Amino acid sequence: MSGINRERTPDPRTSLFDKHLPETPQVQRLLRKEGKAHVFNDRATMDLVIQAIIQRKPLL
Repeated sequence: MSGINRERTPDPRTSLFDKHLPETPQVQRLLRKEGKAHVFNDRATMDLVIQAIIQRKPLL
């Protein structure tokens, strides 16, 4: 365990998560600027990956 014992919540002042979700302005901007973007299928998949990283557990 990484020592994070609380549920994480996104800061409404930042678009940290939006740049990884499809069809958001942040993704469109990254595609125009860099030609690529790391995008998850949906928020649930992104949350699963984040939790696995935090807990250092395999995804499957």
